[in-house]
Amino acid sequence: MDKTYTALANRALQLLETSGTYRVLVFLVGTPGSGKSSVAHEVASRINVMHRENGFREPPGKATSPRDLVTNSLVSGIPMFDPASVIDPENEALQPHKVVDLPTQTTTIRARGLEATAIDVVSTPVSDTEVSFVQVAPMDGFHLPRNVLDQFSDLASAHFRRGSEWTFDSTLVVTLVDLLQACCVDLGLDSKPGLFQTLLGAETGIPLLAIPTFDHELKDPTPRGTVIQPETRIVIVEGLYLLLKIKAWSTIHRHLSGKRSHETWKIDVSEEACRERVAKRHLRSGLVETYEKGVERYDLNDVLNGRQVELESWEADVHIDSVDGVV
Repeated sequence: MDKTYTALANRALQLLETSGTYRVLVFLVGTPGSGKSSVAHEVASRINVMHRENGFREPPGKATSPRDLVTNSLVSGIPMFDPASVIDPENEALQPHKVVDLPTQTTTIRARGLEATAIDVVSTPVSDTEVSFVQVAPMDGFHLPRNVLDQFSDLASAHFRRGSEWTFDSTLVVTLVDLLQACCVDLGLDSKPGLFQTLLGAETGIPLLAIPTFDHELKDPTPRGTVIQPETRIVIVEGLYLLLKIKAWSTIHRHLSGKRSHETWKIDVSEEACRERVAKRHLRSGLVETYEKGVERYDLNDVLNGRQVELESWEADVHIDSVDGVV
């Protein structure tokens, strides 16, 4: 797959170079076991190596106006949390709400998963860490936590079918995509940043975004497990349902339509290869006690989710052939 990873890395850089925006997004989809995480991290690693060899942090020119946060308009439209409100964990259309912490200038956006799947928007981050030119934003962190699934009317089904599209905090995923897209702006600078050049958030108006990750061994989201830095120029968003045509998921495709700052990639792989990979993953994580039970779980749940991805998703811009060895 080395040649494929290199070709994809070059394609992402070409998207950045031709987009005219400071940041671009790559949406990577595929069935369970297709190798989304592996592909995303391999591509990111290759580009980050190039950045370390060629990149620098220096303003290319003066902005035409002061830099307010590029997400201000979007965030202002999200309602404040009402403590008197009742959150129905089974309401897939539940719209996100926000909580604002003025001392830290952090806005926390939540929906059905509450704090476990929350998104933080931070307006004044400290940029003293090494810049990640490319970052991966996995959607696994938006699995509804087990204590929320416990509140479903059919909690046994909710737990067994975990990983199905209705067990994700889908409206919050849509909000994250909207936030990321809002960060893909033409900065209006006197001269454009070089291909491997990065700018501080104060110069671009791009906030820091903290999103949840998912630990398969802990079997629950880890709040704020991934921090997307303002300086980052390419974000690879990976998940099963990002191109789905149904329910809240369909909003993602509609909101991205016509935008030049993104591209969609899909991994193509056989069910047989996915069955083996996912069964082994279930065994490693302790979800099942034997490999055979892992296969059984795949056949009763994961393969159904994979077929939905294949049958009910919008067409991707790029198709990637997966091979054995990618997990």
